[in-house]
Amino acid sequence: MAQMRRLQAIGLLAALVIFGLIGGLYLWRLQSFDRTVATIEAVWDEAQYGEGERHVFTFGLLSFTRIAADGQSHACRHPFRIGRPSEKFRVGEKLEIIPATGSCQRVDVIGRAGSRQ
Repeated sequence: MAQMRRLQAIGLLAALVIFGLIGGLYLWRLQSFDRTVATIEAVWDEAQYGEGERHVFTFGLLSFTRIAADGQSHACRHPFRIGRPSEKFRVGEKLEIIPATGSCQRVDVIGRAGSRQ
């Protein structure tokens, strides 16, 4: 019984360390990577199923400019999940995002441009 508790404690500690590292990397990305502003060109709600439940998310067609490591700028236009219907996103709104390095197909949406979250 004592050995089982020791294994559970080690497993819990390992899980905390892993989640801490993942969280630390995400916070480092938010603080270190260049941000840009994207414009919402289209908005729609879409139902998705996961873990046996139906979830409704808001998607938006975003256009933004991404700066590559060599300094070149790339115009990007791609659909992304931007939030929930309760947030009431509208066409023409600006979102603060962190685009992926080397791709237009992944961004981290920080929030509406000019607002602090």
